[in-house]
Amino acid sequence: MAGVHWTATLTGTPDSLADLTLELSGINADLRDLTATSLSFSINFAQLSDVLARPNGEIVLYRTELPDGSATEISRVSYSETRYWRGAINSSLNIAGRTTAAWAAGVPVTLANVSLDGTYSDGRRYLETGVLDNVKPGDTVTYDAVATVIESVAIRASGTFSNQVLVEVAV
Repeated sequence: MAGVHWTATLTGTPDSLADLTLELSGINADLRDLTATSLSFSINFAQLSDVLARPNGEIVLYRTELPDGSATEISRVSYSETRYWRGAINSSLNIAGRTTAAWAAGVPVTLANVSLDGTYSDGRRYLETGVLDNVKPGDTVTYDAVATVIESVAIRASGTFSNQVLVEVAV
């Protein structure tokens, strides 16, 4: 089956430990140019002690193309926060990190199969479409005969498989 598989790692080298592959149940990534890029994941609660043992690590998000298995690093942020809750029935573990970085010079991208086209009150436009090959802030996107620069890319996924990315573009 063609599609995209998302994986993430919490690096352990700064804490003299092996990298930890995170068992993802939810992904919330906001990639922005020159402002705070953030990654936040819901992960398996059983990984709590392994996560807390790596306070100086980085969180790395990867996108893997199926069925060929080629993986691409999407973003890398400094690990900065752990939130966890224990309830009578369920437990939840979230980790997050941020970084401020400039993305490499953009490339032209043409959007197809747009499922949602919206506009914010300040005039910024957002488009929701299927996962795009390495789309990132700073790329120039053409849609509906209009070329604009991507301001941010939001990735929202439940579990590790998702074909939807919200692409927010500047007008």
